[in-house]
Amino acid sequence: MAEVVAGLDIGTSSIKLVLYHLENGVVYTNRKDHTKQNLFPSELNPEFLYQDVMSILREAIINNPHVKLKAIGLSTFFPSCIALDQNNQPLTQLITWLDSRGSEFVAEAKENQEFALELQAETGCVLHESYTIWKLLWLKKYQPQVFQKAYKFLSLADYLTYRLTGEFATSYAIASTTGLFNINSLTWDSSILEFLGISQSQLASCFEITHTEKISSKTMHELGFEEDLLLVLGAGDGPLSNLGTGCFSNAKMCSSVGTSSALRIMANSEANHSSVWKYYFDEQSYISGIAINAGFSSLFWVYQNIFQEDAAHILSDLQELDLDAMNEIIFLPFLDGERGPNYQQNMAGSFWGLKSNHGKKDILKAVVEGIFFNLYQCYQIIIEKKNLPSEIVAAGGYVNSAAMLQMQADIFNVKIVVPTIQEASAVGAAIVSLKGMGVISSLSSIKTVSKNLCIPNSAKHQEYMVKYKKYKKIYNMTLNILKEI
Repeated sequence: MAEVVAGLDIGTSSIKLVLYHLENGVVYTNRKDHTKQNLFPSELNPEFLYQDVMSILREAIINNPHVKLKAIGLSTFFPSCIALDQNNQPLTQLITWLDSRGSEFVAEAKENQEFALELQAETGCVLHESYTIWKLLWLKKYQPQVFQKAYKFLSLADYLTYRLTGEFATSYAIASTTGLFNINSLTWDSSILEFLGISQSQLASCFEITHTEKISSKTMHELGFEEDLLLVLGAGDGPLSNLGTGCFSNAKMCSSVGTSSALRIMANSEANHSSVWKYYFDEQSYISGIAINAGFSSLFWVYQNIFQEDAAHILSDLQELDLDAMNEIIFLPFLDGERGPNYQQNMAGSFWGLKSNHGKKDILKAVVEGIFFNLYQCYQIIIEKKNLPSEIVAAGGYVNSAAMLQMQADIFNVKIVVPTIQEASAVGAAIVSLKGMGVISSLSSIKTVSKNLCIPNSAKHQEYMVKYKKYKKIYNMTLNILKEI
């Protein structure tokens, strides 16, 4: 019976699972939207999430009796936070990266430049309310009864690890995305914990991404699984997307467009700008980049609130876009505020140049352009004073849209490579599991194969740069207005 590992990727809106065989690669894939949850919420019900995880694992076991599952590797969205009481019951919902309740504390921190620079140097995290540190400050001030009752403060990855194994364990990689972890000493930062008024015992113990914990007998019984099964701690979905697509150095950049979007480079180099975060990954590497709030969440919002249509046909609509036609509509894609490049959460989405003769296709194209213009702003910061990456490797839902991939190639003026692997983060989690079990000696042992290549059109790039200059002017004007009011 062939031995396989599972890569389990919990995203903001869905769960993806792959079964991975060392020689045959992915032998099974499944995907489920979260049940009983709002679309792209700032909070998720932790029990519903756990039941969704158990459901997709049961299906994998039932549907694959011919293979032997040995381990499950975790990939989760981040940052996130949940408080548990002394009985390990939730005191809060799972607070996601979309939540902005800590904005007032971020604004105060930004006024003290010395503090801001020191915090980023110690944690690698930029000043933005998506991080756990600011959510805890909000709880402390506005829900002190919850804050005082809290026995543990966990991320989604930590919470799932506890539910599956009964242990409070997390990876350095996940810890470094909280704003509470010192990436230089690889410990929870004592000065930050003192500032918050919490103790190290209220957080999970930290290990490398390949660390394993035995899945509890209670969980095994619920799964209907009789063999010994290990959980491998893994990391966040972004870094694992780099791993799943083979982006191991700054020669390649990973671009993800899913619910949100990001650009990431895995290397040992320092982050070169205050807008660039730097997270610990493993003994050999850190991962740096910039994330933005815009992505398919922006497109779904437009379908629901402007087109008033179901977004089920969004990919077919995208394929019909005329990439040669230029219109004057410029979209600022900040419907959920701004992360990169300037982390101004009070930024808002807006259309400029919209006229009565414009239709659905014009608006849709402008929204996609806005997402990529926002990413291109971030790209220019990441590559500042560095050599250009030879290629950008695509991951996330947009790999299924040839029009989006070509538009990115033309705007960035860089070739876009699409790997054959679809669920890159889940595959990354599976690869970490293989190393955690000692099946492979290096994470780079698994090679990816490309199935598509988008070559930039230099003439289209120049056209897009004319429009991008207008986008930047409108962006800067909006940013200045918001700073004044």
